[in-house]
Amino acid sequence: MINLVDSTGYIYADATVEVDSVFKVLVFVSENPDSKKNIQTLRVVRTYNNIPNTIDIPVGASSAYITVEMTAIGEAGQENFQFTAIDNDGQSSTVSIVITTIDAPEPISFYDDVVLGSFNDTEPSFFNTQTGDSYGIAMGGQNDDMVDLCFFKSTLGDDINYIAATNDAKAQSVFDFATHNWTTFNATKLHTTSVTPAEFDAMTDDSFIRDIEIADPQTDYSNVEVEVDMVYSFITVNGKKGLIKINDLYARGDRANIDVKVQETR
Repeated sequence: MINLVDSTGYIYADATVEVDSVFKVLVFVSENPDSKKNIQTLRVVRTYNNIPNTIDIPVGASSAYITVEMTAIGEAGQENFQFTAIDNDGQSSTVSIVITTIDAPEPISFYDDVVLGSFNDTEPSFFNTQTGDSYGIAMGGQNDDMVDLCFFKSTLGDDINYIAATNDAKAQSVFDFATHNWTTFNATKLHTTSVTPAEFDAMTDDSFIRDIEIADPQTDYSNVEVEVDMVYSFITVNGKKGLIKINDLYARGDRANIDVKVQETR
């Protein structure tokens, strides 16, 4: 008989670990009640990409607790582990688990208290998530390939504030891009999230951010209507993922204070 023991610090069922990390499995083996023969061997077979690797561990006892320490594979993927107790009579019992490996979290860039103004405000409207630079429309035209986001208030009198990609139809109708020689309009994707401000504040790496997904077509996700204390996700044209927290929209409603967390350029 064989069981994987549920004990602190040990894996006993399907699990997810970081690449190249060390993990332990506590295996309990005992004699077959019919054969009454000692357990001769614990065989561990780990299979990745259909290539098995077998390790035989001598036991020589009617029962035993055996700690098996292993190092996860060095790339993201799934590896199958098969643990088999084999007795002196050749009878066996097997249990299997799947270990999923994921990349270790990567660092993120933090930009706090970024102030952006609408199209008619003295504060800059455009933001580069990789450098943290903000631009007015004229300077933005000289760096249009670097602009990931813009902020503006609706001109329809509905008091809606937007963060958008520069290719967004509403942004195109609000900003006078042509006068300032803009030629590149980056197709950043944006979406709402259920992330709370407290959860946003606690993030120190990309372990959550890297799982952000926003569907196509981009034109369906080119802007978000923003509200205070809400968190929004984005994906830049370069594939960098991040989150935006709205701290304040001020009394006039056409100026925003935001925090941004984004995967670093690598």
